Amino acid sequence: LALARQQPRVAAAHFGAAAAEDPAGPFVALALGRRIEALHAAGEAGEARVAGEDYLRRWPEGAHAAIARRVTGQGGDEHRWVGEANAEER
Repeated sequence: LALARQQPRVAAAHFGAAAAEDPAGPFVALALGRRIEALHAAGEAGEARVAGEDYLRRWPEGAHAAIARRVTGQGGDEHRWVGEANAEER
C-alpha cells in the first residue's frame, strides 16, 4: 500500500522487513524485488544498485531481474513482465 500511496521509502522499509523476517521463505524474492522498485522510485540509486546486485546474484533470471539490471547499469530485458516468476521464486 505504501508504494501505491506514493510513499516509496516506507514501502522499501516494509519490503526489506518482510524479507528479513523470513529470509528463506517462499516470498523473499518477491519482497526483495519489490524493494528494488521502491528504492528506485524513491530516488535511492545507491541502495537500489546494491539491492539489485544482491538480487541478480541470487535470482539472475528472476521476475525482477530486469529492474535489477537497470538499476545496476547492466541494461535489462525491458519487455519481461515483473509479475512473471520463475520456478526458483515460487
